Amino acid sequence: MRVKLSKVSLVGALALAFSSLVAPSQASVTYPTEGATFSECSAPTNTNCYSNPQVKRPGETDWSTPPSNIYFRIAGFDIANSPSLVIDMRLNSECGQQDLSAALPYGTEIKVEINTGTWQPNSQANGVSVVRSFCQAKDLNQNWITSVRFSTINWSAASNCYIAENFADSCLNPGPPGEFDPQGFWEAYQSFALVVFWGVERSADAETLAQRRLWDGMIISSNASSSGSPYFDQASSSWIIKTAGPGRYKDGTTTNWLYFQAFIPDRSIEALLGTPAGQSLSSISFTRQDANTATASTPSGSRIERVTGGILITMPRYTFDTNPGTPPSVYSVHNVVTLPQGNTFAPNFVAATRASTFKITIKKKTAVAAPSKVSIKSASARSKTITLVAKKAARATTYQASCSKGRATKTATSRTTTIKFSAMSKGTWKCKIRAKNSKIGAWSSTTSVRVR
Repeated sequence: MRVKLSKVSLVGALALAFSSLVAPSQASVTYPTEGATFSECSAPTNTNCYSNPQVKRPGETDWSTPPSNIYFRIAGFDIANSPSLVIDMRLNSECGQQDLSAALPYGTEIKVEINTGTWQPNSQANGVSVVRSFCQAKDLNQNWITSVRFSTINWSAASNCYIAENFADSCLNPGPPGEFDPQGFWEAYQSFALVVFWGVERSADAETLAQRRLWDGMIISSNASSSGSPYFDQASSSWIIKTAGPGRYKDGTTTNWLYFQAFIPDRSIEALLGTPAGQSLSSISFTRQDANTATASTPSGSRIERVTGGILITMPRYTFDTNPGTPPSVYSVHNVVTLPQGNTFAPNFVAATRASTFKITIKKKTAVAAPSKVSIKSASARSKTITLVAKKAARATTYQASCSKGRATKTATSRTTTIKFSAMSKGTWKCKIRAKNSKIGAWSSTTSVRVR
């Protein structure tokens, strides 16, 4: 069974295909005007505006005000059907250049706070950027504030690059005019930043909204030309995300190196696996399977980390180029690859694979039963040493014994069924044994051992 979000993807001016995700259910909401860009807030009571924009370029230690030629193109769109929020960085004007490298080089960090009044945008962030974090809270005026922090990245945007119904056909002919883009385009941006909080259909029922809110807090970052929305496959206990893009830039020779990162919050893991996330993970795997290939494998250089509040999966670089050669240090902010420019389209690399399925599989631990109750097989004393031997207990990893005489009590632990106590004083000791794993078994019956 699949709990899937949406197959619909956006292809066009943004050249991005993150499918529609989830929006919280809200009783009385005033949405922003469709497509109207937000201005900077001039007063605390303003809504549909942004405030406190800051940037930090590579090598800088302090945040600063963005240069005057940076335009924050922030707006709500598809308000009537699936209310969504987009942050689209530009140079000079609302419709200006999307390559920010002249003012904000690759790897520049950006943060901004967005006031959307009574509307709380969907609590899942998707970026053609590296989305570091976001949070949503109401201010003193009961307006929703979405604070987001992200970094610019390189991006090859191309028409005819989207998650096709036949996945193997995705991005086979990037650049020329296509069904969704009659003008055609293929751009190589050296420093680009876009973050989208996709909405869900306003007609969705309460059950659907509740189910889809299981993804709240998820972050997907990728500079692939197209990325599908994640969905959870219950049969394999996996989140699945698909990406597509040209193997090379439009010069036909330069490899298009890509980045992928996903943050899955603990609350999603807990809800979908049905057990507390911090205690339930026996294994986490991350695999990539390209279109037209039969097997999946762990991507070279990929990392899986337990971080505060969830799981972070990172693939610093990958490509759809079948003969990429040595990758440049494109993801080192101090050594950025120079991207080719020009108006000619690359040839159609028929042999190249241009789409991958990423699969994040999280397995929960099987509940561990306590070891069975132990019985003492033998007990003896010699030269002030007591030796106890237990019968082997099912599911035991260690054995613990306790011997007492009057107010004196001694304990000892062993990985085997034999436990010894040394330097025991004369007299009769009462001893017992129990087995342990992550849980503790019951004590055995007490046996008496006399030290002479």
